[in-house]
Amino acid sequence: MNPLYFTVPLLFGFVCAGIASARNRSTVGWFAIGFLISIVGFILILVLPAIENDEDYVQEPGTNQYRPKREIKRRSEAFDGLAQLAELKAHGLLNEAEFAAKKSELLARI
Repeated sequence: MNPLYFTVPLLFGFVCAGIASARNRSTVGWFAIGFLISIVGFILILVLPAIENDEDYVQEPGTNQYRPKREIKRRSEAFDGLAQLAELKAHGLLNEAEFAAKKSELLARI
């Protein structure tokens, strides 16, 4: 029996497991997929996105909901922008139309 019949699937199994580990996916499961269906498993793991860590989520203040950090950051930046707009309007640097346009733009981000 040719040793390549076992060596090539084993190689694909280890490669798929290594890529899966870097993408927070099951290394054992992807080793099995790579071993059993070789090139197809390799292509699948390359096209699948990484799974986000639990550390990428934070609890929204005052609720029991968890949201991605990037969403919380985006909302915070929008609220900061609204505060700056109000300050600019209070100093007379923005008229009512400019303020309303920018305000609706920032509220759309929330």
